[in-house]
Amino acid sequence: CDRYYIDIVVEVEDDTKSSYLKNVVGLDFKIGDIFVSSDFEKPKYIMPYRKAFDRLKKLQNIMKGKIKFSKNWFKILRKIQNLHRKISNKRKDFLHKLSNKLCRKYDIICIESLSMIGQRNYQKEIILMILVIINLLVC
Repeated sequence: CDRYYIDIVVEVEDDTKSSYLKNVVGLDFKIGDIFVSSDFEKPKYIMPYRKAFDRLKKLQNIMKGKIKFSKNWFKILRKIQNLHRKISNKRKDFLHKLSNKLCRKYDIICIESLSMIGQRNYQKEIILMILVIINLLVC
């Protein structure tokens, strides 16, 4: 493994209670968009990793022509794995920046409770990430 990861968890009790709440927003999650707020704002869901999907498709086509478990097959496999990791990191970065922006802008964020059965995987990640960050900041 050529990467190291570290997680730091800090629990802080906040005794100060704010008696005023200036900014309150409700979020409605959609399939086509990430969400629509009660202020009718939609986040700019510019996907910088879309170009990486073309490269991924090209690499997978190259891999299809290689002899399975050969040295060249493993080289292409490594490139595909690295590209998947980069795409995942770009998506996580976008979600982190969006959730951070929401938490800084609003005092209370209300989220629609909905069934996750029909949702796509990337939208599940968005909802879960926003819920975790809101729970950490609000509680």
